[in-house]
Amino acid sequence: MECACFGGITADNPPMNEVVGLFIAQRVEPEFVPPAEFLSWAATDLKGSDRRNLGNALGNIKRALNGKIDELVGRTRVQKCHDWKNWNTPADDKLEVLKSLGIEHRAVLKLITESRNDFEHTYLLPSLAEVQAYLDVATMWLEKVDADYDFCPASFIGLPLLGHSSGSVDKTGSSLTGCRFDPKAIGTVQYFDDEDLVVIDTAGAQTRTPFKNYKWRDILRLDAPTFKSKSSYTALNRAASAHLLRLYLAWLKNPVTGFIEIQRTTT
Repeated sequence: MECACFGGITADNPPMNEVVGLFIAQRVEPEFVPPAEFLSWAATDLKGSDRRNLGNALGNIKRALNGKIDELVGRTRVQKCHDWKNWNTPADDKLEVLKSLGIEHRAVLKLITESRNDFEHTYLLPSLAEVQAYLDVATMWLEKVDADYDFCPASFIGLPLLGHSSGSVDKTGSSLTGCRFDPKAIGTVQYFDDEDLVVIDTAGAQTRTPFKNYKWRDILRLDAPTFKSKSSYTALNRAASAHLLRLYLAWLKNPVTGFIEIQRTTT
């Protein structure tokens, strides 16, 4: 998702990257099972029609949905807040996060999850037709989420970035080769570090507050709206984001217009 995004700015074309996202690489561990694979297992299960096939299919459908829900929740900072329950997290809390992100059709998730829970606690299987319908609906929901909600966590909010250019990765892990800030748009900037929310004033002074000091609903109100900024949004990895922060703080000491070309040493 990192790309060259340096371009011309006019009065009708405001700063393009008020929100800068944090690029998160996909998990590649051999042991990791992604949601789509669980759905493929469910489809294979339903090629048989005995009770074991139905039970296994229903379980794999639920695992696929839970895996995608956990992935989406994990793109926010709620799990780092002091009142978020990382174990036995209430399903309603996770669905509230999805609602804040603007993700639709949450009732479908609740229905399928409750059906699986009924099976676990009452030992009563739904019908073959019901499980096939659950698989179809879960497949469509995952496809929609992947198409419409492929967002990265916020890295900066309010950064007066007119654009940036990227190249090969240097020895620090950053790919930035240049950037340009708008001196007419200087204001309060929020930077999401690994464990802290950093508020930067117009003079460059930083105030750090650990995410663990926040309630999860409070941090979500700040974090979630950035997911709806896809049209004016770019994403950098953690090294490039930290590099951009250093460049911004240095630029604030002399905020003049102009492209900042970065001297780099590649690996």
